[in-house]
Amino acid sequence: MVRPESWRSFRDAMLESRLPLLSPDAQSSAVKRECGRLAGETGELPERYVDYARLAWLVSLHDPDSPEIRRLTALAASCAVGYGHHKDMLLTDVMSALEEAADALPQAVKGWMKRLAPFVDGVCDFTDGDHTRHNKTGMGELLLRLAPQLVEVYVRHLVEQREHYHADAVTAAYAAEANLESTEAKALIRLAGGEETQKAIGRRSNPDAADEPGGDENNDMTGGALPPEPPLDITTFPPDQFEAFRRNVSSRWGTDQQAVILDWFRHWVEIDRDGALGALKRAADADRFAYELRSAIMEAFHTVLPVAGRDAAFEWLVRAHKSVYGWSSFLGPKAEAEAIWAELRKICPGRWRDFIRKTASVDSSGETNDGAVFIGLSRLVTFLLRMGQPEPAAAIIDRMVDVLLRRTADLPLVMPAWAKQLDAADVLHVKKAE
Repeated sequence: MVRPESWRSFRDAMLESRLPLLSPDAQSSAVKRECGRLAGETGELPERYVDYARLAWLVSLHDPDSPEIRRLTALAASCAVGYGHHKDMLLTDVMSALEEAADALPQAVKGWMKRLAPFVDGVCDFTDGDHTRHNKTGMGELLLRLAPQLVEVYVRHLVEQREHYHADAVTAAYAAEANLESTEAKALIRLAGGEETQKAIGRRSNPDAADEPGGDENNDMTGGALPPEPPLDITTFPPDQFEAFRRNVSSRWGTDQQAVILDWFRHWVEIDRDGALGALKRAADADRFAYELRSAIMEAFHTVLPVAGRDAAFEWLVRAHKSVYGWSSFLGPKAEAEAIWAELRKICPGRWRDFIRKTASVDSSGETNDGAVFIGLSRLVTFLLRMGQPEPAAAIIDRMVDVLLRRTADLPLVMPAWAKQLDAADVLHVKKAE
């Protein structure tokens, strides 16, 4: 039996020398043996990428026309894409989408949870766990909402896996809502309750208590407070000097740019409505992500709606969404995006496709083009559900799950025992508290 490390050393030396040293039978046997080993192991994706890529190279060295090259290259590419520039963040996006859809599509979400269970269960085997491990807690929180009768089974599974941090986190979420005097709650807390569980119990008895003591509010990283600058005189910057005003605002230490620009707009829209709207429009259209303009843009929306109608106001919602990074779960505050969607739902809910097209376009004007688009999939799912479009939302989630699972199709992932009970578990839907 050839040891893997001995084989890798021989393989790498052969590839570096560019010499096809194996007979056809030996080469075929080596590839078959290595593929069998990889199919029976759950190693980290970067290591699997190297093994598959070098097997493809080895085959091409001996037989450039072999169909095995394409198959092995595809497996290597799957590992590379699955890991990404750092690791596969699609899982986090998928879990966020399931959380968003749990109230509207509980039965479908339960099905997706079962499909994802082996992936989530083994995620720390094929990644290093950083930025992926937390999804074990996320799965438990979904169970709390859709199948709470399985939470104890799931927590026991985490404990058996020595995932005590996540067992504690799920138990804490359970303790935040459960009847703590029940036999089930006491047993679960004894089994897996830790620091987070105790914090959750403490918050129930004293909701106003902070988890940690506050820091020194006077701690100033600059070594001392800078003297406040005198407030800007917004009356000295008419609409045709708006860009000069923005530069002045951005250069001032400690200025709440959003508030100052909103004050400017409210002042000048009363004096020169067209001038103020035109200046703000030009600035927003020239700067795709003008976050400091967001409050003024929403004020412009409310100004335009009763005067120019829904179509004109729609364009201001497009600008507002871009200004708050509305499609990004990492950069854009969800509450601000949701406020914009609520206004869209009021004035023209039928234009939801048009809204997606214009806000996801790379072109700041919203015109379609041949470039790439940016749109966060879990945020898109939330938008579709808010717009009353559960079918396309479900189709997107289904596709996300398919793509995610395809990246680990060659891994020997096992369906955990708790997930096998999902089919028989009735959905006991607990709507998430706002």
